[in-house]
Amino acid sequence: SDQRENESEMYVMREIRSNIKKMKQLDFSVLDRRANQIEEELKQGVKKPYGELIDVSWGDLHRTGVKPLSFVRQVLAGCLYPQLLESDRLMVDVRQRARRLLETCAGGSVGSYSDTAGLTETLKKVSEFITRRDGGVPSDPDSIYISPGSQWCLTNILNILVNPAASPKTGVLVPAPCYCVTTQSILGLGAEVLPYHLMEEQGWALRVEELQRTFDSAKGVCKPFALYIINPGNPAAGIPNRGQCIKQRSSS
Repeated sequence: SDQRENESEMYVMREIRSNIKKMKQLDFSVLDRRANQIEEELKQGVKKPYGELIDVSWGDLHRTGVKPLSFVRQVLAGCLYPQLLESDRLMVDVRQRARRLLETCAGGSVGSYSDTAGLTETLKKVSEFITRRDGGVPSDPDSIYISPGSQWCLTNILNILVNPAASPKTGVLVPAPCYCVTTQSILGLGAEVLPYHLMEEQGWALRVEELQRTFDSAKGVCKPFALYIINPGNPAAGIPNRGQCIKQRSSS
């Protein structure tokens, strides 16, 4: 009956954590629905000042028609289906890269389990790249953690750092603008979002003074415990220069 269904829904709502219920609808979900509505109107011949819509609300480049890097896809194909490496259907450099990757996998298969942080050889390669990129500043492969996406990694780290029952709440400093899923993930875990504003007129740079202002503003609200830095920034794509990174580290 309708009464039983209503009672069941009320019971489910009572069992959901309060911080989850406080999460609002993501902005890009609203934009996506509006984009779908406009596309349907265009198909029906509704007159608009444009004839085509490119939906970038999700930040999904492939969705807009940008082609993926074929080398990466081909290496992945070779790793998943090693028989391809015995033919000339793939370029020589693709086959070489795929074979090197498979050699680092237990049993020579990407289906085998690896260390939680990632394949050892891959971690070393990433570390070497960071060292070259940063002008010789050493990078420790043991300090690198490879994840299937930044949000997955952020959520797992915050699950360790955030105590939803703590008083005052755990505070996480995040850049503004910031990818909306990030802030929602933090709120969903029961932490407090502390936005620090990037300087648009300086290429979306981060100023240490702004970090200090955000830190001070948390007094009486929460206990700042984590600083989230996105490099390159999302969605602004700002990249901190070396001087900014040194200032951030010395002030932390």
